[in-house]
Amino acid sequence: MGTGSAVTALTDAITAAKMNLKLESVVNADVEAGAAIAFSKLATLASAEILVGSGAGVVTARAVTGDVTIGNTGVTAIASDVIINTDVKSDAAIAFSKLAALTDAHILVGSAANVATDVAVSGDITLSNAGAVAIATGVIINTDVKSDAAIAFSKLAALTSGNILVGSAGGVVTEVTMSGDATIIASGALTIAANAVTIAKIEAALRKGVVAVGPLLQAEVLNATVYFPFKVTINKVRAFTTVIIGGADSVITLKDHSGDTMANGTITIATAGSAVGDEDSASPTTNNVIDADEKIILAHDGGPNAGEAYFTIEYTRTA
Repeated sequence: MGTGSAVTALTDAITAAKMNLKLESVVNADVEAGAAIAFSKLATLASAEILVGSGAGVVTARAVTGDVTIGNTGVTAIASDVIINTDVKSDAAIAFSKLAALTDAHILVGSAANVATDVAVSGDITLSNAGAVAIATGVIINTDVKSDAAIAFSKLAALTSGNILVGSAGGVVTEVTMSGDATIIASGALTIAANAVTIAKIEAALRKGVVAVGPLLQAEVLNATVYFPFKVTINKVRAFTTVIIGGADSVITLKDHSGDTMANGTITIATAGSAVGDEDSASPTTNNVIDADEKIILAHDGGPNAGEAYFTIEYTRTA
């Protein structure tokens, strides 16, 4: 071609031989910036592989591996079971709708293997799918209530005016009306019913008594007698030394109104070691019932030559 002559279009592909170019002599600067070299003129690239710079800086064909895969259409996909906690952005705000399905009213709970697990709430409470928690029926027991809970009376079941709570035979707190010998009103005022107080009802408190006798001289023979205006049972007779006994022991025998000796009814005040304030006693078991307007006899043998004693007679009224 001469200088200035028209450029004739080349219909054949340009090759190194036709251009008389030496192989591997073309460098980056030889390629026009807008050359737009067709991909078909590049070396073959296996399906779904990409070109990656190698450690030596050489463009190299590689398959995509690891957490992401790629298809020959360029579509990438995150591989299964590769996402871990640190892969998720701290403020990712992943929508709940993208989580696995959670059964109606169930919650996620860590299992024994530390795995979040879909479970139903059970036991003392229930949970609705609206998040409302309710205490189950009949599950609250004594230990569930705080010792200083101070539950307001207004929260107890209604109690009829004037009624009280009493433990039943079955040990159950039960609402009852106070009746019998007394009544109560809503203000707490208790009233003893008319004619409710009788001798029979207070007799147990009134029928026990003590009679004091003495002091009696122990140096002479005598029969001290004590009369009762009502029928009694003699329970015990005590002797308290007020003057030291001398010469011999003092023996006192308890007898009923007929003069019959009471079994286990003998009191002996020993002279040996005798001291003021000493106590001796006898608890008779037979012939110790004294009829009304009859007597008990303290028969003394008069053995000592000195001494005095004070006596108390403990009884139970029987009529």
